[in-house]
Amino acid sequence: FDEFAQRFDNIRLELDDVNECFELVKNLVLDTPAEPYFLSVLQHMVCIRDDSLVRPAYFKLIEECVSQIVLHKSGCDPDFRATKRFNIDVEPLIEQLVERGRLEDAASIGGNMGMSAGLEAAITEKQETEAKLAHAEMRIKQLEESIK
Repeated sequence: FDEFAQRFDNIRLELDDVNECFELVKNLVLDTPAEPYFLSVLQHMVCIRDDSLVRPAYFKLIEECVSQIVLHKSGCDPDFRATKRFNIDVEPLIEQLVERGRLEDAASIGGNMGMSAGLEAAITEKQETEAKLAHAEMRIKQLEESIK
């Protein structure tokens, strides 16, 4: 706990500004062995697809991964000797974040949350109707077989 508190005290600077935060991290790694890795991370982030729905989803995913690594439950640094890479299937998470972004965009375009609620209700009703239709088709098939 003391180590975590010390880390927190060390970063208690004003970090709400993107430029100040970037400059702080840049100065922390400048001319250190960590510099090429920081550059690589930035280069990879530049390659994120330029899509208003996908880009925020990627950054949210990256933020969650970094948070889990830096703010590890044990409060200790991870085992850096381990050479295994994360084996995480992130596609469902990205799709979920993109879908959530689309719903939020639809709600903001509609001007109120009522449109989003109406959309969700319509989707639910459609799914229920499809389930009833499938059940009715199965029942018809059973009745036709019993007539034969």
